[in-house]
Amino acid sequence: MYPLPGNRSDATRRAGCAGAAGRQMMHNVEEQLQTKQFIQYQLNKDDLETVLGSLIEKIISRYEAAKREPKLTIKQVSQRLNVDPSTLWRWERDGYLIPTRIGRKVLYNESDIAAIEEGRI
Repeated sequence: MYPLPGNRSDATRRAGCAGAAGRQMMHNVEEQLQTKQFIQYQLNKDDLETVLGSLIEKIISRYEAAKREPKLTIKQVSQRLNVDPSTLWRWERDGYLIPTRIGRKVLYNESDIAAIEEGRI
């Protein structure tokens, strides 16, 4: 996998897909994706399958973990944290506590509420 000349990222590393080199390549790709800069690669079929397969596995595992986590309603969270529901709306607006929305239903991850209670957030 080689970045094409003229891309706007700072990445110029070259790595193959076999073994440790493949893991290093995936780390580099993920690192570059987090910069949110324009990145352009020229990939062969095997490289593309490796990169996409790894990213899809990560997305699925995060989705399954989030699906298993207990969810709380606005009413439950406001009672547990002893705050008004409008405070939860403000925290969402400010990016402090982001809920999951399913249709009109607003649900909060129990781990996020526990983190607030413990002062980790």
